[in-house]
Amino acid sequence: MELDGLLKRLPDNVLGVFTVAPFSYAVEDAGPDVARVCMVNVSAKLTPLAELVHDRGHVVGMVCRDNWKSTPADRKRRWRAESEAILVEAAEAGRLNSSPDRT
Repeated sequence: MELDGLLKRLPDNVLGVFTVAPFSYAVEDAGPDVARVCMVNVSAKLTPLAELVHDRGHVVGMVCRDNWKSTPADRKRRWRAESEAILVEAAEAGRLNSSPDRT
């Protein structure tokens, strides 16, 4: 799945997408200092996997949803790292819900 084309098909609150083979994931802005990691299916529907608490994009905590708690730790670390990169970039661009520049 080509990521730029995928991002255009997702809701406006999606800040970015990444792939951890063979799956694609999206990072949604879910409110002040909260983001959500979602799996993206082939029809561009989002399945929430985890909530992230962040401080201007820097992840300070992650909680997986019940059905995803048994996900291997290395994959969760990858979700967190990829999501933080997307969130930091969005914070610097003023695109986060908690950004003072956002209108």
